[in-house]
Amino acid sequence: MSKVFRVMKADNVDQNLPKTGNDSCCLGVRDNEITLDAEGNVEPGTQRGMSVNDSVEAIPPTLLPPQYARYVEGPGGKKSHRVWTTGQGAFRDGPFAPRLQLACEDVHYGLVEPDSRMHHSQFRQALSDTCTKWVIVDPI
Repeated sequence: MSKVFRVMKADNVDQNLPKTGNDSCCLGVRDNEITLDAEGNVEPGTQRGMSVNDSVEAIPPTLLPPQYARYVEGPGGKKSHRVWTTGQGAFRDGPFAPRLQLACEDVHYGLVEPDSRMHHSQFRQALSDTCTKWVIVDPI
């Protein structure tokens, strides 16, 4: 699995886990980040999914929390958010986790998408199932 980075909120109960859900900056996708067919399914190859980057420096500065200022100049994200990472290895298209794959849009940005056609609830659950694999990037 490729090493990826993402800005997310911490879980309300366990601050060492990302918050899962369908809201902004959660481990998951919002409704406007996926395209559903008539049966409520999502498919790979639609350029829709959960956004990730190949490094902290590649995260848009408007999302990067201020405590990560050593990585970029002028971060404008929320202080309550954290940068999380999971995986190892080169940032490239391929398997990400069970039922998920990484589709790279460019050398620094990609989307975690379903690896086959599945109901959107299964896709969201597959993303949520990766929760314990994410760790906080130390801002210092």
